[in-house]
Amino acid sequence: MNGFTTIRDLETEGALFGDAELRDAIGDGIVPGPRMQVATRAISTTGNYALLGYAPEVTVPKGVQIADGPWEIRKAVREQIEHGADWIKFYGDYRKFLPTGEIVDLRVTMTQEEMDALVDEAGRRHRPAAAHCYGDDAARAAIRAGVRSVEHGLFLDDATLKMMLDKGVYYCPTLAAYHVSWEESPTPAWKKVVDGHRDTFQRALRMKLKIASGSDAGDFPPASAARELELMVEAGMPALKAIQAATLVDAELLGWQDRIGAVEPGKLADVIAVDGNPLADISALRRVRFVMKGGEVFRER
Repeated sequence: MNGFTTIRDLETEGALFGDAELRDAIGDGIVPGPRMQVATRAISTTGNYALLGYAPEVTVPKGVQIADGPWEIRKAVREQIEHGADWIKFYGDYRKFLPTGEIVDLRVTMTQEEMDALVDEAGRRHRPAAAHCYGDDAARAAIRAGVRSVEHGLFLDDATLKMMLDKGVYYCPTLAAYHVSWEESPTPAWKKVVDGHRDTFQRALRMKLKIASGSDAGDFPPASAARELELMVEAGMPALKAIQAATLVDAELLGWQDRIGAVEPGKLADVIAVDGNPLADISALRRVRFVMKGGEVFRER
């Protein structure tokens, strides 16, 4: 392990229920790894999860589960929980990014009634819901439905952020995901995305939202989780607050604040050591020398 002893995996993107299987294998001691809360397949609606590069007449399998209308969506939630989902993740809106960074289509994927049904059904099974949202319309509908977290939130105005603050909704910005794309393709369009995202983050920080740390890892470099904390600090978050976002705040988001998130009596012995002082240089968190999870040492060098 590279220093993260607990993670939340929000969607397998084509691996079906593989995250639940991995979570259980780690829990059973078959393979080493972090504790996991998983969402298995995300949920979206017909026509709102386009795969680029295919002829229009071709229908290809999608990583998400497609469901339409409140009752189909309730059934999808039940199926995912049956297959091991700890979270229910859904697409509140969806977009098409061109390689140059232009967003050619951004649309809300679900009606308010559909979102309400999803969050209600998840809640009846004691599962929190997380919403992928780039813009205000989807985020506001998701907040009204009662989601626990809004993921990404690239272009949110102050009114939406105030709704999140008032409802206690967590903001998981995943800055690194879009910054990586801009670094790989430094076009004006990607710069606009990165700058808009940074502005939303800075306003959320000033308004004192509950900001969680998440990397949107998957097709990004392994160090993106550490890069996320660096970008938070570069955008104005104090280093200590960034570390707390990845520990205390994330533990609260997961509902596990009674067992992880701090080195305190009664909590699990999760400890890491790094080469350097991350309060002075947040990039020190990349230089992990020691990892203990639950009292067991996984790395020492």
